[in-house]
Amino acid sequence: MRAEGLKGNFEVSVGHPAQQILYHAEQQNVGHIVLGYRGKNAFQRWLTGSVSQRVISYAASAVTVVR
Repeated sequence: MRAEGLKGNFEVSVGHPAQQILYHAEQQNVGHIVLGYRGKNAFQRWLTGSVSQRVISYAASAVTVVR
């Protein structure tokens, strides 16, 4: 990332993934969140929810989901 002139931040947190992503993004005033998509089937999404969907719904900044 540095070679391309981008600034990134990597952290390890304990808790629900979507809540932790949103918390850290707010605390650090992040302008853009990039997430990966695992491709769960419909039953798995219904049972556990989708982290990327929750982040998209509640984020104050732009969100990109990469497949």
